[in-house]
Amino acid sequence: MSTISGDVLLTSAFMAYGGYFDQQFRHSLFTSWATHLQEARISFRPDLARGEYLSNGDERLRWLPNSLPADDLWTENVIMIKRVNRYPLIVDLSGQATEFIMNEYKDKKITKTRFLNPRDQTLMRRDATYLSFKVSSSFVCVTLRRVSSLH
Repeated sequence: MSTISGDVLLTSAFMAYGGYFDQQFRHSLFTSWATHLQEARISFRPDLARGEYLSNGDERLRWLPNSLPADDLWTENVIMIKRVNRYPLIVDLSGQATEFIMNEYKDKKITKTRFLNPRDQTLMRRDATYLSFKVSSSFVCVTLRRVSSLH
């Protein structure tokens, strides 16, 4: 219990600011924040595992059958997806996040679509119309053939 304040500060900062970054930069941020806490004499667990602190074992076990790779980065990403107030933009070149989301939320109204498919462009226009009338509809866009400069 003596480290709860520091543990909460570190993990809440991670949830607020870490999602945008890759695993290496997340680690760098976490180390920097830990240094600030040490300087302020705020105790925290030096072996704090973000994924274990922000979720429980049963929750993580439930994610595995839905095609979630068993590593820290994926666990952290799913924790953020499940705890955010807004849906994040997910760039998923491997297709693993899409597979997990489709499996995890199969009971929801999610449509898997592609930007390059004319039929699906019509679907997205229809969903945009639904959103203007506040009708619930979600879709996952997949198949970005290449990443290039957007300016």
